[in-house]
Amino acid sequence: MPYRPGTSNQRRGIVDWLVRWGPVLAWMLIIFVLSSQPSLPRAPSDALDVALKKLGHGMGYAVLAVLLCRGLDACGRGLTDREGYVRAGLAVVVAFVYAVTDEIHQSFVPGRGPSPVDVCIDLMGALIGTSAYVLRSRSQRGVPDTRLC
Repeated sequence: MPYRPGTSNQRRGIVDWLVRWGPVLAWMLIIFVLSSQPSLPRAPSDALDVALKKLGHGMGYAVLAVLLCRGLDACGRGLTDREGYVRAGLAVVVAFVYAVTDEIHQSFVPGRGPSPVDVCIDLMGALIGTSAYVLRSRSQRGVPDTRLC
């Protein structure tokens, strides 16, 4: 095989991208598939069913936000400096926009409908997930390294 400059760097770049963003895309697909179901299993009581489903919404978007933070943390330094806080904010915004589009998507699924309450719960989950990522970054790294990666 002839030598092609940059090939190994290109492969490494693709692998790095997949490692950072593959879990985000996979989790978004899981959310999409779950919201495409006309009905989900029900808990024995109505109150427990609602509580579990709302908790599922919040946790699902907390996980999405953590995965987004991980993807946006290009250098692995954590999101603790000013640029990191901007990236953390971007993770919340992306999760929020995905929550809105997911509710719009549900309006086309028979037996399902959009819910502004669910979007608020999703946003709260995203804020909690992002906050947890930032706090973990701060506790692991102490003072952030401000050098470029």
